[in-house]
Amino acid sequence: TWRDRSVGDVLAMCVDDAIGFFEAQAIDRFVKEEHYPRPMTHDLFLHVLEALGAKIEKVEVTNLKDSTFFSVVHLETSDGRKVEVDARPSDAIAFATAAKAPIFVAEQVLSESATA
Repeated sequence: TWRDRSVGDVLAMCVDDAIGFFEAQAIDRFVKEEHYPRPMTHDLFLHVLEALGAKIEKVEVTNLKDSTFFSVVHLETSDGRKVEVDARPSDAIAFATAAKAPIFVAEQVLSESATA
């Protein structure tokens, strides 16, 4: 079972273990819709996707194992092909925030993170 979560909910869930300083800074910048004069790493990834005709459909935080969160970025290519890419949640959340794509968290992850 999946639950659509706001960026704030997801950050609160995994900020202690999964979000590094630079990723948190990128997420904050995307939430505030701030732009830098030159592309940063997360911007570069999104520009490459756009140049290839792909887009981020959604992000799923899929698992919590040994205090490590796991996530998948779901992409759709210009020809309609669906692609799943393993990603660190910090990057996946930053990408989703920048692309205004939904973030889903597995119910199991929500339960386990509440007791961790």
